[in-house]
Amino acid sequence: MPWGRFCRRDRLLHRDYLDAGTEPAAIQTFTIGFTIEAYDEARYVKAVAARLGTDHTELYVTPSETLEVIPKLPAIYWRGLG
Repeated sequence: MPWGRFCRRDRLLHRDYLDAGTEPAAIQTFTIGFTIEAYDEARYVKAVAARLGTDHTELYVTPSETLEVIPKLPAIYWRGLG
Protein backbone atom coordinates (compact mmCIF):
# COMPACT_ATOMS: atom_id res chain seq x y z
CA MET A 1 0.00 0.00 0.00
CA PRO A 2 1.47 3.41 -0.92
CA TRP A 3 2.10 6.07 1.67
CA GLY A 4 0.33 9.40 1.40
CA ARG A 5 1.40 12.74 2.79
CA PHE A 6 -0.23 16.15 2.59
CA CYS A 7 2.45 18.71 1.87
CA ARG A 8 2.52 22.41 2.41
CA ARG A 9 5.37 24.87 2.28
CA ASP A 10 6.11 24.97 6.01
CA ARG A 11 5.70 21.23 6.54
CA LEU A 12 7.08 19.37 3.56
CA LEU A 13 7.56 15.64 3.23
CA HIS A 14 9.19 14.39 6.39
CA ARG A 15 12.47 12.54 6.06
CA ASP A 16 11.19 9.74 8.33
CA TYR A 17 9.29 8.31 5.36
CA LEU A 18 12.49 7.98 3.39
CA ASP A 19 14.50 6.74 6.39
CA ALA A 20 11.93 3.97 6.88
CA GLY A 21 13.08 2.45 3.59
CA THR A 22 10.05 3.53 1.63
CA GLU A 23 10.82 4.13 -2.03
CA PRO A 24 10.05 7.76 -2.99
CA ALA A 25 7.96 6.64 -5.99
CA ALA A 26 5.69 4.71 -3.57
CA ILE A 27 5.03 7.86 -1.54
CA GLN A 28 2.00 9.81 -2.66
CA THR A 29 2.12 13.51 -1.90
CA PHE A 30 -0.60 16.06 -2.48
CA THR A 31 -1.23 19.71 -1.91
CA ILE A 32 -4.00 22.24 -2.38
CA GLY A 33 -3.14 25.25 -4.50
CA PHE A 34 -5.00 28.49 -4.97
CA THR A 35 -5.82 30.22 -8.23
CA ILE A 36 -4.71 33.54 -6.74
CA GLU A 37 -0.93 33.54 -7.11
CA ALA A 38 -0.29 35.61 -3.97
CA TYR A 39 -1.78 32.79 -1.84
CA ASP A 40 -0.47 29.84 -3.83
CA GLU A 41 2.48 27.89 -2.42
CA ALA A 42 1.88 24.75 -4.48
CA ARG A 43 4.79 25.50 -6.80
CA TYR A 44 7.24 25.09 -3.92
CA VAL A 45 5.75 21.77 -2.89
CA LYS A 46 5.75 20.60 -6.51
CA ALA A 47 9.48 21.34 -6.76
CA VAL A 48 10.23 19.33 -3.61
CA ALA A 49 8.04 16.43 -4.77
CA ALA A 50 9.84 16.41 -8.12
CA ARG A 51 13.21 16.43 -6.39
CA LEU A 52 12.19 13.48 -4.19
CA GLY A 53 10.48 11.63 -7.03
CA THR A 54 7.13 11.17 -5.29
CA ASP A 55 3.80 10.50 -6.97
CA HIS A 56 2.49 14.06 -6.56
CA THR A 57 -1.04 15.40 -7.02
CA GLU A 58 -2.20 19.00 -6.90
CA LEU A 59 -5.73 20.31 -6.47
CA TYR A 60 -6.40 23.95 -7.24
CA VAL A 61 -9.35 25.77 -5.73
CA THR A 62 -10.94 29.08 -6.60
CA PRO A 63 -11.98 31.74 -4.09
CA SER A 64 -15.66 30.78 -4.52
CA GLU A 65 -14.87 27.09 -3.87
CA THR A 66 -13.00 28.10 -0.75
CA LEU A 67 -15.96 30.14 0.51
CA GLU A 68 -18.38 27.29 -0.22
CA VAL A 69 -16.59 24.95 2.18
CA ILE A 70 -16.60 27.31 5.18
CA PRO A 71 -20.15 26.41 6.36
CA LYS A 72 -19.20 22.72 6.13
CA LEU A 73 -16.10 22.98 8.35
CA PRO A 74 -17.85 22.10 11.66
CA ALA A 75 -19.07 18.82 10.14
CA ILE A 76 -15.70 18.07 8.53
CA TYR A 77 -13.73 18.82 11.68
CA TRP A 78 -16.18 17.49 14.25
CA ARG A 79 -13.23 16.61 16.44
CA GLY A 80 -10.74 19.08 17.90
CA LEU A 81 -7.65 19.82 15.83
CA GLY A 82 -5.28 20.11 18.81
